Amino acid sequence: AAAISGLYRQLFALKAETYPESEEVLAVFEEGLSPVQLRQFATLLYEEGKGSVAGVFSEDENGAFQYALGSSRFDMRGLSRGMNQRLNGRGGGSSLMAQGTFRAGREEIEAAFFEEARRYPNK
Repeated sequence: AAAISGLYRQLFALKAETYPESEEVLAVFEEGLSPVQLRQFATLLYEEGKGSVAGVFSEDENGAFQYALGSSRFDMRGLSRGMNQRLNGRGGGSSLMAQGTFRAGREEIEAAFFEEARRYPNK
């Protein structure tokens, strides 16, 4: 398990390098990630300045999307609440990271993420 976890960390680091540094909101959709992996990838993306808010989303076997929202500059609790209300979601977290599940499609998630992320001011 430790070897697989290490390989995922390497994979996330390589994937993160493909994104430019940005002050914009970043949404990334990946297949087959666990909640821990979603959190690891979102943390890596925002810590490396790939987005002011990094959202990582992965569809599960039931057609729902697991999510992790992370930012060092914005409060993720409010963003998570707003998205959960719009997308029939569940979840929560801290000011740095929120996680949960949405029962919505990818296009709906992307639209809500970009709209809601712009509503939350700096911490």
